[in-house]
Order: sequence, then structure tokens, then C-alpha cells
Amino acid sequence: MIKKSLIACLLSLSFVFSQTSNPQDNSGEFQLSEEDLFLVQMLLSDGLFRDNFVQACAMESIEWLGAQWAEKTCSCAYDNLAKNQALLLKFLNTDDEGAEADKMSFELLEKCLPQKFPPEMETAIVRECMNGGIKKSACDCVVGNIKKKYSVKSFMKGVLESPTALEKVFTDITIQCGVQ
Repeated sequence: MIKKSLIACLLSLSFVFSQTSNPQDNSGEFQLSEEDLFLVQMLLSDGLFRDNFVQACAMESIEWLGAQWAEKTCSCAYDNLAKNQALLLKFLNTDDEGAEADKMSFELLEKCLPQKFPPEMETAIVRECMNGGIKKSACDCVVGNIKKKYSVKSFMKGVLESPTALEKVFTDITIQCGVQ
């Protein structure tokens, strides 16, 4: 969900300031000195980097969170990333693709997600359900059952970290709603 390219740009800038950096070890992981990590965090405090990150993140999140919550969630995630050295290093060492990237995206967003399902998330669930050939009334039932069974955080965690397991739950809920 959240692109590492913005952070990579920060890293390249930080290395300009430090002659002692060793950006990667033999395993391909970023190995930053305390000074380099501090420089990256200083750069993260720059409004331009923050704005770019929030904008890119919000564009990826808007369909499910709506404009207001996408911006709030992404701003919060950026602030957490900028303040937390361990999270920043973990983020930098996560591949852009695959399950690890999805887990990292959730870890960044988790503390920042809304408590209640935004209307846009409900609409997105109904749309996905109807794309599967299910009637709107059954899809509305699916949304109601999801809201009873999941918090926004647990739902998003399922979407990002274990979509196949969540798909089975959706199928079971859809069958229950189709029968009612």
C-alpha cells in the first residue's frame, strides 16, 4: 500500500551528507549508522517529503477509507514512521512486493485507522461483493455481518495480510446472507 520509493529518495539524500555510510550489507539490508538514521529522520521532518508520502498513500487508500480518513490515516502513519527508528529500519528493509510488504503496510497504518467503518469502506465492500454476481441486498447483509464480526483494524489486517483466509470468511457470510 505504501511505496518505499519515497523513503529511498530520503536515503539517497541522507547519504550525501555522510561520508561514512554503508547503505547495504551483503544481505541487501540497509545498514545505517546512528548519524545516517538521524539524518533520515531529520529529512522526514521536512514538509515536502511528508506531503509527498501522505499524498501517495492517500491515493492508494481513498477507495476504502474515503478522502478524509485516507489523509488522516496516512498523515498519522508518516508521523509514526518519522518518529520510530526501529519501524523506519524495518520499513526500509521490506521488499516492495509480496506478503511482507502488506504486513509492513498494515503495521504502519494500524494505529491510525478509524474506529468505525467509514461509509466509503462499506461501499467498497458492497461493490466487491456485487462484482462477484451477488445481489445488492445480500451484499448489504454481508457488510452488516462484517461490521459485527470485525473491527476496522482486524478487517484491514485480514485484507492486507491474509486475503485468502478472509475470502473464505466472506464466502461463508455471503452464503448465510443469500439464504436469509
